[in-house]
Amino acid sequence: MTDFPLPNASTDLTGEVALVTGATSGLGWRFAQVLAAAGATVVATGRREERLAELVLDIESRGGVAHGVPIDMSDADSIIAAVDHAEKAAGLVTILVNNAGVPDAQRAHKMSLELIDSVIDINLRGPYILSCEIARRLIAAERSGRMVNISSVAATHYSGNGAALYSITKAAISRMSEALAVEWSRFNINVNGIAPGLFKSEMTDGMLDGLAIALRDVETAADVRCVVLTGAGGAFCAGGDVKGFAEGGGAGSTAGTSWDEGVHQQRLSHRETAGALFSMPKPTLAAIGGAAAGAGLSLALACDMRIALDSAVMTTAFARVGLAGDYGGTWFLTQLVGPAKAKEMYFLPERLDMATARDLGIVNWTASADTFETEWQATATRLASGPPIAYRYMKENINRAVTGDLATTLELEATHHRHTGTTADHLEASKAFVEKREPEFEGR
Repeated sequence: MTDFPLPNASTDLTGEVALVTGATSGLGWRFAQVLAAAGATVVATGRREERLAELVLDIESRGGVAHGVPIDMSDADSIIAAVDHAEKAAGLVTILVNNAGVPDAQRAHKMSLELIDSVIDINLRGPYILSCEIARRLIAAERSGRMVNISSVAATHYSGNGAALYSITKAAISRMSEALAVEWSRFNINVNGIAPGLFKSEMTDGMLDGLAIALRDVETAADVRCVVLTGAGGAFCAGGDVKGFAEGGGAGSTAGTSWDEGVHQQRLSHRETAGALFSMPKPTLAAIGGAAAGAGLSLALACDMRIALDSAVMTTAFARVGLAGDYGGTWFLTQLVGPAKAKEMYFLPERLDMATARDLGIVNWTASADTFETEWQATATRLASGPPIAYRYMKENINRAVTGDLATTLELEATHHRHTGTTADHLEASKAFVEKREPEFEGR
């Protein structure tokens, strides 16, 4: 061991220089604020210089010291130049928070080479290069230091929700933290990793757009017969960013667009997500592995059926933050529990356990942590093996029955029933019944 002074356990970071990547939003923004409040001189880095300027002003208005340095985490030269800039502005960097990252809400086999390179560069290669550059300078100066690498619960749990490469790179970040902690311990450089779950930030702002795109793809994909909406890492969807609402002018803020344009954009998002889950001619299943709140609950209710982890919770949540509710939750919940109960749940939003949710008919099934994933996958497989043409018309019949009258429903059923009676799937199912075997449906 060297005789470098060991880092102490104090929360007073006066004299330390902290470099934070991905500081223009979300967790990185908050890291920068907290480190500055503890006395560190913060070097906030990111791609958007106007947001860096806003962060610096925010920290300085609270009595802290900060510098904004642009960085491109996919470019090694930019990374090293940013460290040079940081040293000139604030001195040797002794604390590093590797927070930069990008999600990839696409199936692995559909990713372009450019997107693959971008995700790997920003989520893994860039943080590794930056860690090595900071460590090299600390070792040369015989100074101790601290590094925190931001991984994710997706590093250890991936449920097939279309972010495989993100999960892979975050697993690599976790392993990087372990390996570098061993490598640099003799230089008194402390390396740790944290693995938060999904939370709303600007990084995830495009996820609803990504969901809309994914739903458009699967609605017409002949090889997809059942659509499952689920979360990753023991989560589902906890709704909107309340802290962001407070800091950004509220959920109705329309910065950069007119009020009318903002309303139209949200209407489109409603139709392309909750509307698509409800109306697409395929079974949709919500697998709720954690809290479903606000808009997250609305999206779960938009699905045809729901299976939940028995320890999950639900809440409408909107009244607590003075919002009316979105993504069709008021309509879906009213259909399931009636207007009186729906009003109770919206006006007086309490946390609903899954046993109660099952009794109310909000969820179809519950499962323990040991069997949850197996059970929802088995249900999805069963639906995917069913008769797709019959499912299409069953779903339309039931959806139309919600708002239609009996006469309309009877006419619709007559048409659809006769039509499905002419399909090859019907003939196959009839033969399978006689032959005492399971039918093999082909969707024709």
